[in-house]
Amino acid sequence: MRVIYINSLVVMIFMLINPLYALAFTAVISVITEKVNNLIIATLYVLSFSLLFANQAIDNVSDLGAYVDMYQRTEGRTILSIFNSFIESPHAKEALWLYFCMAIGGISSYNPEFYIFSTYMLIFGLSAYLAFLYSENGIHNFCLILFSIIFFNITLMELGYNLWRNIIASIIFLIGVNKYFLIRSDLKSRVISRIIIYSSFLVHIAVLPMIALFEIYAFFSSERNKYLLVTKKSIAKYFLFIFLSIFGIFFLSNSIYKFVINDPSHFLYRAFSVYVGFAHEFSFKNYLSPLYVMLGGSIVVNWKRLTNSDFFILAVAIIFEILLMTNIEMNMIFARASIATQIGIIFISIKIFQQFNYKYSVAFICLIFVWRMRMLINNMDISGSHLFIKEVGQGEIFNHAYGLLLSTMHFYNPIFIGYFFSPI
Repeated sequence: MRVIYINSLVVMIFMLINPLYALAFTAVISVITEKVNNLIIATLYVLSFSLLFANQAIDNVSDLGAYVDMYQRTEGRTILSIFNSFIESPHAKEALWLYFCMAIGGISSYNPEFYIFSTYMLIFGLSAYLAFLYSENGIHNFCLILFSIIFFNITLMELGYNLWRNIIASIIFLIGVNKYFLIRSDLKSRVISRIIIYSSFLVHIAVLPMIALFEIYAFFSSERNKYLLVTKKSIAKYFLFIFLSIFGIFFLSNSIYKFVINDPSHFLYRAFSVYVGFAHEFSFKNYLSPLYVMLGGSIVVNWKRLTNSDFFILAVAIIFEILLMTNIEMNMIFARASIATQIGIIFISIKIFQQFNYKYSVAFICLIFVWRMRMLINNMDISGSHLFIKEVGQGEIFNHAYGLLLSTMHFYNPIFIGYFFSPI
């Protein structure tokens, strides 16, 4: 009976309260009682955040406007024509993504509002499933993980807002990698896992470096179980993988880039000409954030319980961090590919709470929530990385009463005055 009361309370919280606040409250309840049903919280999480993000003003000159235009241009196209255009020039013509657009268009008669809401449902649905995989059947608190991927590092919120293909491809890739290293996984499951991993490339080609590194890691790793047996041999192979990957990528990518960029007729020319950036400057301050402090603590505390997928994410994160501080020609594509490692690091960091009393988890939730909300509110009038906050919910993102009931009525027909801004 107590379980029913607790889950009913969680439902009411999400129905009446803004999901940003509701998720924090529910995470505290879940950590203290451990009685919150995972399916219920996943459903509420996906619906509430999808509506919150879908109820926004679309800027036609933004990435969102480009995605809506891409969606509408799939009308009248055939499956074969999409596949052929992807083979000719894959950048921004990824077949699986355009098939998704065609499917949504066929269902909704190419209604843009339905497409936007469906895409956010896909983003948050995939992130909830990935969080469930990383919870390892209840070893780690599922609701705490959901809270962390929203608040601890706002990569999902920031990139999920408008870089749809990047974030979806990264999450699909992580799902495939996580499934690949399941205990007692047989040949059939490994084939399915690889299909999932390679399908991410058909959503956004920027994950190609991640796929290549996964195959190299799978070759180097003699362990086929979920948890990596830490020995001198495995550690030596691990660092050899990192060293050879950095060395090989640095020289191969520059050579490939120069070959492609000098041939405008090459099918990768457009992609390579877009993904050109500048090297990042090294600074210790970048690694003194709470995320990296907790990551270090989690590695120290749980080094015997880190999975093969965790070690892979850590290795690739090191590889990309080093590459992004060099003058490598294609560092922009590595920056996009590193989205997957940014998300994966969150899951590894949260594992630290498995070893401590629930009071530490509650303190973490409260501190991170207050710190993050203060940061977001302070950035409301500042252009930059958090400018997206102004658009989400058409000003209702900080409205404490903007729960599922209110957001459903607000859906693309704003009838309420914004909490901070007037509706557009």
